Amino acid sequence: MISSLSTATINQYSVHWKNWVSFCCAQKTTPFNNKVNMIIEFLTNMFHNNSSYTSINTARSAISLITGNTLGEHENLKRFMKGIHNLRPSKPKYNDTWDPKIVLEHLQTLHPNDSISLEMLSSNRWVKIIFEKSGINCKYTPYSIRHASTSLAKRQGVPLELIKKVAGWSPISTTFSKFYDRPLDNNDRFAKTVLSSQM
Repeated sequence: MISSLSTATINQYSVHWKNWVSFCCAQKTTPFNNKVNMIIEFLTNMFHNNSSYTSINTARSAISLITGNTLGEHENLKRFMKGIHNLRPSKPKYNDTWDPKIVLEHLQTLHPNDSISLEMLSSNRWVKIIFEKSGINCKYTPYSIRHASTSLAKRQGVPLELIKKVAGWSPISTTFSKFYDRPLDNNDRFAKTVLSSQM
């Protein structure tokens, strides 16, 4: 099962697995305990510690994987998660986004670029350095690339159906409109103007 997960998902899950194991040790029970009431108690503690709905839902998925339980189908847990969502609905990570054209223009100035390995290109550290050198606001993480690229596609007139298909969202998904479709950050417009004046 673990081998079917991406590295990013394993990293997300590992924090919740450690917390679940600690919780179970304190309760003097095995972490492979699949009693729904115990899992709800753990998730309730997360809620009282101000965890977001997304984080609580990720913890639920992580626990489900190690307990071998189909928690998402359990009626009590479904109602619990719906209540969490109503009390603390998911919010978009960003209210705006950066312009990928700024980064692409900066990358064109790097010569020779055949010495840049694929591993370096995909490293978070390298992406952060490129963001900084391109003048992209430091509030954005490599995770924001999906926001920036899908928002740019929409601004360029790419049909919404195609954006959803390429991004892996279902045709009826509202994920793009709720969380990814963001206006440009005015500071990035400023950065683009400054960079272009120096070329």
